[in-house]
Amino acid sequence: MGRPALDLRSLRGLILAGLAMGAALAAVMTAWELAKRLPVSRPGAPVRPPAAAEAAPPEDLRSRGLEFPVAGIPRMVTNSFDEPRRGARLHHAVDIMAPRGSPVRAVDEGTIVKLTSGGAGGTSVYEYDAGERYCYYYAHLQGYAAGLREGEKVSRGEVIGYVGTSGNAPANAPHL
Repeated sequence: MGRPALDLRSLRGLILAGLAMGAALAAVMTAWELAKRLPVSRPGAPVRPPAAAEAAPPEDLRSRGLEFPVAGIPRMVTNSFDEPRRGARLHHAVDIMAPRGSPVRAVDEGTIVKLTSGGAGGTSVYEYDAGERYCYYYAHLQGYAAGLREGEKVSRGEVIGYVGTSGNAPANAPHL
């Protein structure tokens, strides 16, 4: 036998029924609010947060005419920015397919602020633009340009490293 039916003729029964209805209404309202924030897409498509899906570079960044970082590559870009990756993380970069050892050039005039090696990004370079508003990240490199060091000023187009597969890069893909 199951539980006795709720007696709505008693004060206790009315209070319990009211609490149950309030909880159900709160759950429906919360689900409704969360659903309004999700973008509508085709069935089976990955769900992306709206802010990431709508993000676009500021106009002043577009107008800079940034240097393409790998010469001789006809802009073979794998647009994988914000694609889901293993472990529920998002890929916050664009990959450029190029032969291993190809020179990687600074996309803008700036300062090398950090050189790292190891971890998911492998051998990496962080460059701030001259106004320190933007940070350019070059990852999965084979190595740095000879003599490159933190604090060094670089010119647009200057070689800063070489295409590689360090870190968790599956192919020859500088990660920018």
